Formats: sequence, C-alpha cells, structure tokens
Amino acid sequence: MLLPIAIKHSSLTVNSFSAEDISRYQSLVEEVLEIRSNSKTLKFLPNKRIKNSSEAGHLLQNMLLNAYVGRGQTCFIRQNKNNELVGIIEIIPPHVAREHYELEHYPYFIEFYLKHQLTGRAVMSKILPLIIRTLNDQGITVVAAVVNRANLPALRVLRKNRFTFQKMFDPFQDLYINQL
Repeated sequence: MLLPIAIKHSSLTVNSFSAEDISRYQSLVEEVLEIRSNSKTLKFLPNKRIKNSSEAGHLLQNMLLNAYVGRGQTCFIRQNKNNELVGIIEIIPPHVAREHYELEHYPYFIEFYLKHQLTGRAVMSKILPLIIRTLNDQGITVVAAVVNRANLPALRVLRKNRFTFQKMFDPFQDLYINQL
C-alpha cells in the first residue's frame, strides 16, 4: 500500500488526500469540480468529466475510500502563496490497473489533471519528478501513463521526465513507462 505523499516545492505543495481534508470538504468539492468539469482540462479525457457538485462530492468520497483500502491515492497540487488547488494527481496501483487494462505487466499508473490556465507553465514538469522520486523511495520502480497522442503538453511532460513510449494502447492513446 502506498504511503501518503507530502512534497514541498518552492511555489507548490503536493499532499495526499486525507481525512483532515474533510474539514474543508465543501470548498474542496468546488475546487475539484472546477478542475474536473473544465472542457479544456478534460479535452483528451472527456469520460473523466464531472457535471456538478454532487458528482464532485461522490468523486471525493471515492478518492478517500480508495486511499484507505489500497485502491489508489489522490494527491492535490496547491499553490503555496494562496493554497489554491491547481491540480490533481491520481496514482493507481497494479491490482486496480489489472481490472481496467489488459497488459503483460501491471505497473503503478499515474494520471494528472491541471487547471487549464496553468498549461504551459511547467507545473507538472516541476512536480512529476518529485512524485516519481517519492514513489521510487517507496520501492516503486516502474510508473506508467496512458496518454492521448494529440495531448502534446502531456507528452512533453512525460518525455521530459524519462517516460518512454512502450506501445500503442488503443486507437487514440499510447502507453509510456518511467523505469528506475
């Protein structure tokens, strides 16, 4: 099971979603809704779009439950200056990936969502290496990502962080691997 993640960067903080976040639940619902309902943010992941606060609340509840039963971990990326939520990182363990994908080997998977206003501002380029290092420190030596071929910003971030193309995943997406 993954240990909670807590990363401080000069301008950003990444923390695993935890029970302590419940104290600010309603504002977290609205922040998650803002990111996961935005058509620009979800341009390449339309099936991940949520429509309203109720769906955002259910998503948060599932994220928290998943963390506590070992089915994944959600991390929130916040700006240090104002504590604004600017991104979400999902870490999916091999046994959960096995339920959704047919692969020869099942590594940990990572998905990330970033406020569209911050695209091109190197947020994920700053954070992803720190996430990978933290996972490596926990003994996770292979991390994968599935990315839409047309999602050039995400592809640049992955390549910059030593993710290498492995194979076509489906007609629109490819599988990339970062291996220590």
